[in-house]
Amino acid sequence: MNVKSLARRIIGDKLLGAMDYYLLPILKDGCGGPFNGQQFRQRMFLELIREVGFSAIVETGTFRGTTTEHMHKHSQLPVYTVEVSPRYYGYSKTRLFRYGMVKVSCGDSRIFLKEIADNHDLAGKQIFFYLDAHWGEELPLKEEVQTVFSNWPNAVAMIDDFKVPGDEEYLYDDYGENKRLCLEYLADVIRHLGLSLFFPSRSARFESGGKHGCVVIARSAAIVQKIHGVATLKPYG
Repeated sequence: MNVKSLARRIIGDKLLGAMDYYLLPILKDGCGGPFNGQQFRQRMFLELIREVGFSAIVETGTFRGTTTEHMHKHSQLPVYTVEVSPRYYGYSKTRLFRYGMVKVSCGDSRIFLKEIADNHDLAGKQIFFYLDAHWGEELPLKEEVQTVFSNWPNAVAMIDDFKVPGDEEYLYDDYGENKRLCLEYLADVIRHLGLSLFFPSRSARFESGGKHGCVVIARSAAIVQKIHGVATLKPYG
């Protein structure tokens, strides 16, 4: 057993993550900043907050908390976020500790969302969901979307790393057959729940940072109408 493995076994990943926060400040702006360092995506988020109005934000896939911190600071809304990796959880928990309105959990995003659905303080509210928990072999996105819009018909969900039709310069996650983050993957859920989709209104060539694609999804006709007023988004279909 090498030294790193031994340290992890003795100290534990959560504490190692907390140590990373203090000892490796270079990690604080991982992925180039919030929303993959994408300034147009940051504008998209701010416009959604202004045009729709939300009671809270729920995020799956905290990673190191860069986007989490940004969303809270620019909305002043409560944020509930979950991270499956104990080490990233330890990092983000330490980073976000000073924000009393940000609650960081460690675990499976699908279980987390079902637990959040039982939170009476959030029942029936207009909530912004940022879904970014897809990682390797595990792809909980389809179940996440089903849970979100079955419990919060007035929700808005933004999915990171999603294929943007007609713009191949936007990056998206592809984990193999039937595991590509694209319209085909979510087709059954979209049809079953009657979801409306919106994509970035600006080409990837004019985006900054990581140039990851995204899609914004809504179910309620009233919410969809509000999103039509968001200049950074364009309706699909």
